[in-house]
Amino acid sequence: MVWDKTRLEQLRAEFADANGGEIFDEKFRKVAEKIISKNGTRLAPYAGVPTFLGE
Repeated sequence: MVWDKTRLEQLRAEFADANGGEIFDEKFRKVAEKIISKNGTRLAPYAGVPTFLGE
C-alpha cells in the first residue's frame, strides 16, 4: 500500500472524530464484545474457572 498525502487525508476524514474505544473492523468488534466488558476491562486469559477445567 502506498502512503501519500491523499491517503493520509482520507484516513483523517474517516477517523478524526473517533475516540480510543471505537472498533471499526466488524470481525474484531464481534470478538472484542465477547471478551471485553462494557466498562472496558477483561479478565486475564489465564484466570478464572476455565483454567482448571483442562487436562
